[in-house]
Amino acid sequence: MPLSKLSLKYDGMTKVERFFAKHLQHTKGKSAGKPFDLLPWQQKFFNDLLYTFDDEGNRQYQVAFLSCAKGNGKTQLAAGLALYFLLCDPEPEGEIYSCATQRSQAALTWRAARSMVLANPA
Repeated sequence: MPLSKLSLKYDGMTKVERFFAKHLQHTKGKSAGKPFDLLPWQQKFFNDLLYTFDDEGNRQYQVAFLSCAKGNGKTQLAAGLALYFLLCDPEPEGEIYSCATQRSQAALTWRAARSMVLANPA
């Protein structure tokens, strides 16, 4: 089934918005322990990335680049998106990568994802 045939909204939220709000919480900084409600710019970024389709019903975008100043939660956001793809995305045999100039830097995303999983009571 083409991805574009999937229901995009549920309770007024897209699937990715609902996943973040219901299953993830911040694990670092002053928001630690609070639900991970996406900010409007984050919602737009994810919704454009995940719910824009080509004429055949496949996702239009295969790669995305997000640039933000230091301290804006990029690592937590990337970790949440990686968990979404791991647990919720219908793409068969999808792959998830975290890339950086140093292995230790790329590992930050996976440590953040681990913390999010451990913080989830379900």
